[in-house]
Amino acid sequence: MSARLESEDKKRIQEQIARLGPEGLEKQGQMVAEAKAKNEEHMPDQEVGSIAIPDVKTIPWITVQSASTIADSEVLEKYEQASEPLAKHLNADAVKMPLPLHFDHVSVSL
Repeated sequence: MSARLESEDKKRIQEQIARLGPEGLEKQGQMVAEAKAKNEEHMPDQEVGSIAIPDVKTIPWITVQSASTIADSEVLEKYEQASEPLAKHLNADAVKMPLPLHFDHVSVSL
């Protein structure tokens, strides 16, 4: 698979070189050089200091429920109370696995 990806990437690059031509390549090179120079510019201290830093208590945290299985068992390891909904779901479909598994459930709705 890596050989195929490498081959496809080389083909894509060659097509892009042909599409841009010498002038287009030079223009793209100038754009990259300008972007690099812009990224290296020092940000004035007054701008850095003007960025508002929120109180940590106001930052919405992402809730993650976690549970792990025990190898060769249908039993879950100990889990936190916050992970009870995930544990109930996993226990409903309990299957004996030859290796331990770890599950994380992330709620994306804030």
